[in-house]
Amino acid sequence: MNNKHRAGRAGWFGAFSLLELLVVMAIIAILVALLLPALMRSQQKAMQVQCLSNLRQQGVALHSFLAEYGFYPTWSASSNTDLPGRWWAVQLERAGFGVANPGALFYQQGVWRCPAAPTRDGNIGNCPYFGYNSFGLHRSEIGKTILG
Repeated sequence: MNNKHRAGRAGWFGAFSLLELLVVMAIIAILVALLLPALMRSQQKAMQVQCLSNLRQQGVALHSFLAEYGFYPTWSASSNTDLPGRWWAVQLERAGFGVANPGALFYQQGVWRCPAAPTRDGNIGNCPYFGYNSFGLHRSEIGKTILG
């Protein structure tokens, strides 16, 4: 049998017309427009879950520090103490998470950074993303409260 008789449209065997291609492209565009907001919501939810997980890990490290030293980390300690660092984040990183030598700017990454937070620069570029309210808490007062 001759292929000319089977081709149908002037020798175009299995080709699509321009109108068919435009219809398929319009359907794909509509599907993308419908799915894009759902994908953005799921991405935001994943960042929220990651942020909560980071806070939970910091809470576990805080409890570990509290169990080992009997008081909460201090905001800034003098250099002649037995604390694992002078600053509360360094104290938690070393004693709570067990990292012997945290790198420079460790508090800008990992469990210290919320993925939904914008990148910090300028004056607050060297500050951690999560805060620690230690004002009004003195080591001796906390030790008395916890240890009785």
